[in-house]
Amino acid sequence: MTTQQQQWDVATGVGRTALGVAAARAVETNSPDGLIEDPYAALLAQAGGLTAPPPGAPADQAVPAWSFAARFLGVRSRRFDEYLVESVAAGIDQVVLLGAGLDARAVRLDWPDTVHLFEVDQPKVLEFKHAVLTEAGARTSAHWHFVPADLREGWASALRANGFDPGRATAWLVEGLLCYLPAQAEADLLDTVCALSAPGSRLAGDWMSEENTKTVTSHPAFHATNADAKTDLDSLWNTEPREMSPQERLGADGWQVSVDSAGAWARRYGRELSGPAGELIGLTSIVTATLPGGVR
Repeated sequence: MTTQQQQWDVATGVGRTALGVAAARAVETNSPDGLIEDPYAALLAQAGGLTAPPPGAPADQAVPAWSFAARFLGVRSRRFDEYLVESVAAGIDQVVLLGAGLDARAVRLDWPDTVHLFEVDQPKVLEFKHAVLTEAGARTSAHWHFVPADLREGWASALRANGFDPGRATAWLVEGLLCYLPAQAEADLLDTVCALSAPGSRLAGDWMSEENTKTVTSHPAFHATNADAKTDLDSLWNTEPREMSPQERLGADGWQVSVDSAGAWARRYGRELSGPAGELIGLTSIVTATLPGGVR
């Protein structure tokens, strides 16, 4: 790791946003119309010192910003849960969660015992998650691999060292990650994914176009929510111009890419991302891609 690249834990920088996302998933889990069920989200948020409603509590006990974020994160999590289940059903038995954060998919989804699940993130984030989930008695039927690595630089070797096989089709998930990466780090990460993907591989992720990012980060609703959540997304989001969008980069490497907005997915699930803040976050692109070829 270079001197410019600093690690973070769940109390600082991007790591703190992972706590906020966990709190939002707890709110969504406790909502009457919740789109996901994550019994570990509140435990993870509270273990990191962030207010979150305990299991079974009304959603309005949460910090307001997390209540707002839950409306979007419920949609995003539901879509990516479905994507992973569909990928495994199609015969993919190697799954990589890049920037895995504090999501507990390893223990909250029903995995076949043939699946190898790799979670890649900062060492302290993975250590924290593993400790909390172990204390809670969480178990998974998948082969669970923690891969401590910095996604801003060479992480492929760490993935391989933990048993990843680039000769097998992989289901990649890039959730809530690219907005924090510098332009070159984003390009390098996607190039690495392409290099490690066998025919039949799949990818899902979320990101915003440069135009939408500027619209969101300049809007008063963004700054109000930022202040309410006591985070500093203004400095954490990276707004450097990109030479190519992620979907353009994947398409140039032969992937078949499908793009839709989070707002459109919300409507499919019977939910509106309403109000200025909801409309802004609804601009997020939800992307899936497939590399043609048979799964092997």
